Amino acid sequence: QYIITLTNKEITELLSIGKVHYNPETQRELTEIQTENGVIKKVTIIESAFNSISDNMIADEHIPDAITWNINPDLYPMPKITKEGLYISEDTFFDCTDGYHRTKAIVYVTKIKPEWERTFFIVLTVFDVNKAKKYIIQENYKNPLSEEQVMEYDLDSAPNFVVDKLKQSMYLKDSN
Repeated sequence: QYIITLTNKEITELLSIGKVHYNPETQRELTEIQTENGVIKKVTIIESAFNSISDNMIADEHIPDAITWNINPDLYPMPKITKEGLYISEDTFFDCTDGYHRTKAIVYVTKIKPEWERTFFIVLTVFDVNKAKKYIIQENYKNPLSEEQVMEYDLDSAPNFVVDKLKQSMYLKDSN
C-alpha cells in the first residue's frame, strides 16, 4: 500500500481521461435499468450521500478522509519507488475501491467551482480481486457510532441546538 496526495484538479483530470474506474466486482452491485433496448447497468449512486458530500465541500465543511484506489496486479505492472518518487505505468487504470461518492463529489465541485483547491489522501493498494473484496468487507465492518453518539456529536442537530440553548440559560447555567 502507498499513501499519495492528489489535488482535486488532478483527481478530476484522472477521471476525465478515464484512468479511474468503478469495479462492480469489488464494489456495490450495479443498478439495472430496463430500457426499450434491453437492460443496462449503471453505477449505483446514493443521491443523498453524494449531495451531502458535495454540499459540505462547497460550504468548506467537508473533512477529507482517505479514498482508496486499487491497482490490480493481475492486469497492470506493480508500481515502483524510484529516486524521483512513486512510478506508476501510464498503462495502469485504478479501481476506486473505497470513496466513489467522494471522488465523484470532488469532480462535481471542481467543475462548478473552478477556483476550489483542496488536497486529498489516496491510499493506493495493489490487490488482486480476492484481496480487494476482503478489503471492502473489512471497510464495511468498521465500528459505527451508536445513534446516541451521533446525536451528541452532531452539533448541528436540532436536539443539540435546544440543549445548548438551555445550557446557556442563566437559570440552568451550572446544571447538566
